[in-house]
Amino acid sequence: MNEREAIVAWLRNKSQNAHKLAADETANGDQEFAAIYIHGSAAYANAADEIERGDHLKGKSDER
Repeated sequence: MNEREAIVAWLRNKSQNAHKLAADETANGDQEFAAIYIHGSAAYANAADEIERGDHLKGKSDER
């Protein structure tokens, strides 16, 4: 496993953990914290997707 694959795996793991925490909070009736965890889960998953696609290699100069 190269460094990029390791980072993607770490991000996916963090996403899954945040999703599990959201489920726990939902079960406990705390929708506010569940929403926060869902947002975090999505952010980790999106970052992993961007790295897999190579989007992270597009620098700020590409956006101008």
